[in-house]
Amino acid sequence: MKIIRQLRQYSSAKTAFFVTTPIYYVNASPHIGHLYSSVIADAIARWQHLLNPAKQICFASGTDEHGSKIQQAVPNKFVSLPAPTSTVQKFSKLL
Repeated sequence: MKIIRQLRQYSSAKTAFFVTTPIYYVNASPHIGHLYSSVIADAIARWQHLLNPAKQICFASGTDEHGSKIQQAVPNKFVSLPAPTSTVQKFSKLL
């Protein structure tokens, strides 16, 4: 109930409402945890829009395709460097 009160308080404000998901790493396939956080964030964004349709809602989600962890995972999968984007497509299908 505390979260509902906080959401109602934020919904009455005249500023934009921002909702984001964690940045998902693409060196593994999507799992139920990714879906859970995406669905919760989407539900909050939609709830805010229902409470105040005039308010600007910003929903952000994404994947991390750069960094040493990704670079280390590529040779282990025996694929060329552009391949992590194929895993990104799996994440995109969830959203």
